[in-house]
Amino acid sequence: MTLIVAGRIGYRRVLVLIDSGSTHNFIDQRLARHLGLSITLIDKFWVTVANGEKLCCREKHERVKLLIQGLDMAVTFFSLPLNRLDAVLGIQWLEKLCSVTCDWGTLSMTLTRGDKVYEIVAQCKLRGHAISNTMLGRQMS
Repeated sequence: MTLIVAGRIGYRRVLVLIDSGSTHNFIDQRLARHLGLSITLIDKFWVTVANGEKLCCREKHERVKLLIQGLDMAVTFFSLPLNRLDAVLGIQWLEKLCSVTCDWGTLSMTLTRGDKVYEIVAQCKLRGHAISNTMLGRQMS
């Protein structure tokens, strides 16, 4: 499942792609620097992104506080230059949620954390069409 949702990292509103096709969590490296996130240098590894381009990843940001639709969490991100998005949550994040129910009709996912149930609903629908930054911004408002 792939959802685009609005969230917050600190004071900054962010656009997050929840993507079950991504192995790791990523944050835009310019945003990470702008937010002053602490950096851990790592052995480089290569990431193949959706358009087939290979990007080199050399930095990790641990325990980044992210809030999405009431769900507050600390996430480890790897930094890459992301286009049109601020962050990607992949299997690295999804597997920690354990049981998640996805509804393709409403483009939403429901999960339980402790005794609280969260429903995360997509901000916009992607049906094979590119969406500009301006359009995504309007969806977040």
